[in-house]
Amino acid sequence: MQFTDSHIHLQDYKEKNEQKIISDMKNLGFSKIICASSHPSDWSKIAQIASTNPDFVVPAFGVHPWYVADVTTDWKNELNNYLAKFPHALVGECGVDNLKAGNNELQEQIYAYHIELAKSLKRPICIHALKANNQIEAMLHKMPDKFMLHAFGGSLDFLQKILKHGGYISLCAAATKQKNHIDIIKNIPKEKLLIESDGPYLSDYNEIDEFISYVARIKNIDKIELVKQVCQNFEEFCRV
Repeated sequence: MQFTDSHIHLQDYKEKNEQKIISDMKNLGFSKIICASSHPSDWSKIAQIASTNPDFVVPAFGVHPWYVADVTTDWKNELNNYLAKFPHALVGECGVDNLKAGNNELQEQIYAYHIELAKSLKRPICIHALKANNQIEAMLHKMPDKFMLHAFGGSLDFLQKILKHGGYISLCAAATKQKNHIDIIKNIPKEKLLIESDGPYLSDYNEIDEFISYVARIKNIDKIELVKQVCQNFEEFCRV
């Protein structure tokens, strides 16, 4: 079986370097990953990882809502330059976080810029949303053709609104801590499902095999069939 990880921060692991992690992942059967940035300060590292591992790493460049107050005056030009240098790169991680981050107005402004940029460049976008259903919903009509809510933790109603606009839903093992996770898993069409670790934060890449087995049982789908479907979804989402 070939696994994919639709959201991981290789640059943020402290105990293992990114090449050791990539080697581990390949040994576990991973074929491709999305390595997401959080802050302009890690864009160069993401670029280096992607350049060294072009057939394995899909880079994503963006500003996480936790760090919007730290951006420099030329961050937009820098972001555009990285996306131009990597024509297969995604936009993100970006979004709105009303739980851990302040600067709500600035968050929304920077998030809106990411959406405009992704749409103009015809790039997929990776979205972080925490206690921010209203802000995310308000922008759904402006989304590029491909967008993904990563580490989804919202309501069933919010899920249906995202799906109505054609969004992908990425889940990680931490989703099992949500009371409504079974209903959420059941209601995600298999063609819109992505699986991630969000390592090293919410879970880890070595949990994906067990988690996808769990998802397959809930959805009453053969695990091998689901793994193939998720890989297909990954390729379709990342295609630019």
